[in-house]
Amino acid sequence: IHFAMSKDGLARGGESGAAQMTATLPKLPPNLEVSIGSSMLDFAMPVSKGDTPQPFKLVTKLVDLKVSDAIWDMFDPTKQLPRDPATMVIDANGKATMHLDILDPATAQVSAVPGQIDDVSLNELKVSVAGAELTGSGQAIIDNTGATPRPVGSVDLKLVGGNGLMDKLVAMGLMPADQMAGFRMMLGVFAVPAGDDVLTSKIEFTMDGGISANGQRLQ
Repeated sequence: IHFAMSKDGLARGGESGAAQMTATLPKLPPNLEVSIGSSMLDFAMPVSKGDTPQPFKLVTKLVDLKVSDAIWDMFDPTKQLPRDPATMVIDANGKATMHLDILDPATAQVSAVPGQIDDVSLNELKVSVAGAELTGSGQAIIDNTGATPRPVGSVDLKLVGGNGLMDKLVAMGLMPADQMAGFRMMLGVFAVPAGDDVLTSKIEFTMDGGISANGQRLQ
């Protein structure tokens, strides 16, 4: 683990290798097991007032998260969902300009916004669970000249196995078919087919405040 705090910024985080937990709880199946291949958190942000942008970052990872069949069987007794290990990765960084010294006790009662984000990059997004995987990356510059901040940039997303997972959730009775149909229609607005159960989406944010998905203007 690591922790640092000074006028140059606040940073905290940690990293762990493989870990496993086994529990026995009343009225639940015995030997409930959860394991993870590795985990990580790395967070840093500026804290001092300044006229120039200062870096920030957030990296969090949960890799190969597994639960025992006893846990799966509580909500999927017919084994319809793939029981692959789950993974979540978020890796982002950027720059922000601070308007206040947020560690100064004198600013504790100040209601003003402490700073502004100037740019942000999504270096990696990965969420995989139950046979589906969402990945993405992107970057944007934040226009802070108006009443509300506006991003100018784009994000590329890819979903593999999403339709198969939705079909299984309906078959299991975890999601009503009509609600899932509405979700599929909404997904069709933002994504385009790119293979067998593969959807991709490019979300773009323009200087005039417009938002488009795959070249089709949404706002």
